[in-house]
Amino acid sequence: MRISELSGSSGVPVATIKFYLRLGLLHDGRHTSATQASYDDSHVDRLKMVRALVGVGGMSLARVKSIIAVIENPPQTMHELLGPASLMGRPGDVDCDALDVLDETDPEATGHARVHRLLREWGWDPAESFCSTHIEMGDALDAIEDSGFALSDLALGDYRDHLTALAAKEVARTPTTSSEAAVRYVALGVPLVEPLLLAIRRLGHQHASAAIFSGSAAPEQAAR
Repeated sequence: MRISELSGSSGVPVATIKFYLRLGLLHDGRHTSATQASYDDSHVDRLKMVRALVGVGGMSLARVKSIIAVIENPPQTMHELLGPASLMGRPGDVDCDALDVLDETDPEATGHARVHRLLREWGWDPAESFCSTHIEMGDALDAIEDSGFALSDLALGDYRDHLTALAAKEVARTPTTSSEAAVRYVALGVPLVEPLLLAIRRLGHQHASAAIFSGSAAPEQAAR
């Protein structure tokens, strides 16, 4: 198909397609003359993925380009494919093992170091996940502690067990037909499904509250 037909099939304006070609986000078509090229369904699929990553995924074109580079030169394993693409981490993430400033042995450690220590207590290797996620979790734990909200080790363990089981099922569903399919699944699944998970959790709270407390008096009423 010609570029005008590619535009019609993908819904992406011709000017944007040419821009993506210049940036290297879209692979070149098959040249039929000095000024003409032919495109196929692989170009349609790539354009839809780029638009989805930028739109739904909220990624910058620079980040999308780094993902495309990994797709076009896939590593040896699926884990390496999804990791360097920064899909489950953040751009610029580094290997946490390289951060010598973290003192995991400090009982008063907060944030990043505290999460490293906690992961090791769970039998997890901090090096297999992203530093940015460690920092986010550390900030959340610090905020909970600073607010005076009580979160027991048992409750934290419940979160770990249930969410890890859910995550394992999600990861197991990652397509293995192609690198592009795998990247698309993870890149779109993470931002799209997270709000749904939070909404289901809130609905679960409401359902549980009705089931557990609907016949119970409020503390002040029960004291009378």
